[in-house]
Amino acid sequence: MRPCNLTVDDLSVRFGGLVAVDQLSLHAPAGTITGLIGPNGAGKTTTFNACTGFVKATTGSVRLGPESLAHHGPAARAKKGLGRTFQRMELWNN
Repeated sequence: MRPCNLTVDDLSVRFGGLVAVDQLSLHAPAGTITGLIGPNGAGKTTTFNACTGFVKATTGSVRLGPESLAHHGPAARAKKGLGRTFQRMELWNN
């Protein structure tokens, strides 16, 4: 699998009347480290969830290389090289 650029254009995510991400565009070139920073509640996790398919974008597009990921779920996106991990706050169950 060859690394591909990640391109997000005009991504918006709404939960009812709440706008979590509002027309975000970004470009993460293959082979580089790209950071997404902001305060709590800025929409960073929602952006990652929309890019990886765990949340449906209201508007906008997510592309890996030239390919749109609009009709791919999380598993198909991960097979193409775009996945995520989930943070666990505790080290042990008890």
